[in-house]
Amino acid sequence: MDDQNEHQDNSGETDATESLEDSVFRVLDASRQSALEDENRPRSVSQMQFEASDVEDESRISSSQDDFASDFADPSLLYRGPAPVADLQEPEVHQEFDQQEAEAAPFEDHASFEDYAEDGPEAEEYTIIEAAHEETAEEEIDAPGLPERAEGGKPVLCLMGEFSAGKSTLSNLLIKTAALPVNVTATQLPPVWISKGDDAPYRVGLDGRHFEIELENLEAVSVEDTAFIRIFHDAELLDHCDLIDMPGISDPNMDADVWERVIPYADAVIWCTHATQAWRQSEAAVWSMLPPALYANSFLLLTRMDKILSERDQMRVAKRVGRETVGLFRELFPISLTRALASDGDAEKWAASGAEDFLNGLHQLLAEIGDRKAEYAAAHAPTEPDEPAKFVMPSRVQPKKLLARRPTSRPVSAPAPLPPL
Repeated sequence: MDDQNEHQDNSGETDATESLEDSVFRVLDASRQSALEDENRPRSVSQMQFEASDVEDESRISSSQDDFASDFADPSLLYRGPAPVADLQEPEVHQEFDQQEAEAAPFEDHASFEDYAEDGPEAEEYTIIEAAHEETAEEEIDAPGLPERAEGGKPVLCLMGEFSAGKSTLSNLLIKTAALPVNVTATQLPPVWISKGDDAPYRVGLDGRHFEIELENLEAVSVEDTAFIRIFHDAELLDHCDLIDMPGISDPNMDADVWERVIPYADAVIWCTHATQAWRQSEAAVWSMLPPALYANSFLLLTRMDKILSERDQMRVAKRVGRETVGLFRELFPISLTRALASDGDAEKWAASGAEDFLNGLHQLLAEIGDRKAEYAAAHAPTEPDEPAKFVMPSRVQPKKLLARRPTSRPVSAPAPLPPL
């Protein structure tokens, strides 16, 4: 009875296997019939081009039920695409390549990574990745950075204002010479730092490094990667302060960072505003961005007062600007810079231009700032090591001279006799 049941079970498994194979064969025949019908159909040009470029390896495709049965037994053989590179290579090829690779020269001996990749059989699988250079990192480490603000030393005076407000003329008046060559205009320059001396000019990059430049080629200096330009003059005023001539703050082609990064060095500011359109809203907006600590050390110059012909109108402009800038400046000075330069030693013309009052106030301001910076430098000066106490050697005692006794009139008594033994 058990043998009969076992025979029925085996027969059932056989029937199930045969039915499964029959169903697979039927699907295969149907797919082949559909393929034949597709071959008989007319093809477009694009389909013919696609089929021509997508040629399959017929040796990898089973063409009979027997072959398919063997393929079905091994599912890995059902892959119909291009054969993987590893499957097409013989073991001898691998061994030969490994031997060549071991005997090959180091990677640095090849002309390039591409040449090295083409030498191997798996060149198509390489992805070329270029290594990043480390020179930039080394340069950043070596960069000193922008100099820190010096609380001691000479005061630093900044000349600021909008475009064509008279800053360059003011700098020429203060140092009594042209700060820049005649062929150079300061409209598209970074801040120009003017100091005492005769050193060669240079520019300071954003990372603090110095680069030599020529005064005649200042306009070729890039604003984007320059913090400021340093030039030197032998002027009397530069004994008491340094000047920084800022670019115009109203230039739309220049970013505000150009002058904002230099403001921390300033101890005082002279703001130039055109008298005919004095203290515009754009100027007030920029001034409100500056540190309030500068307000008490800054002057507001109403330049080009000679363009306002009436003295009454000049007074009206000065009063209006004074009301609008209460508490924002130390003092306000109407001035005509062109008349001051043209005075040529005439005291009356010099005073009438407004330059005399302005320079007197400036010298007083610089003296006050200089005294404060000198006190700060003295208070924070490094202390010297204590000197050892002086060792005083005792003076040599001179022996007194022996003086002979003077004879006296008193009788000298005889010495007492010695006691008996």
